[in-house]
Amino acid sequence: MAYDPRQQKRIQDELEIVKDRLSKYYEAETAILTGAQEYRIGSRNLRRGDLKTH
Repeated sequence: MAYDPRQQKRIQDELEIVKDRLSKYYEAETAILTGAQEYRIGSRNLRRGDLKTH
């Protein structure tokens, strides 16, 4: 197969997108595991998923 620099660039760009997305997932998971999962605004509460119990 012939070397195609455009294809290599596309693959590198896609890899960067996937790596960035994975990093964001890990950040979100860490936030949930360390307690950033419940919010209160006035009398309203929002509780997110708890990875420790799932």
